[in-house]
Amino acid sequence: MLAVSADDLSGATSAAQSWGPPFPILYNSDTAVIENYGVLAGKISKPATFIIDKSGVISWKYIGNDKADRPSPQAVLEQLRALEG
Repeated sequence: MLAVSADDLSGATSAAQSWGPPFPILYNSDTAVIENYGVLAGKISKPATFIIDKSGVISWKYIGNDKADRPSPQAVLEQLRALEG
């Protein structure tokens, strides 16, 4: 699991340290990755969750309309379990 952020590193590092996520955060301030995944909205990313299988294929995605629009943990876990089968 990892996160990709379009934030500038100047304030992002301290925010990530205070939040303390148990996974890496990759910073993409030039927005190339975010644009390639089709989630660039102006200069920021739409909230998005992608599940990428071992072959590198996107097997599921959820792209939200605003920062509060995210899939539930249960929905993501269901998709991950489906990959196991």
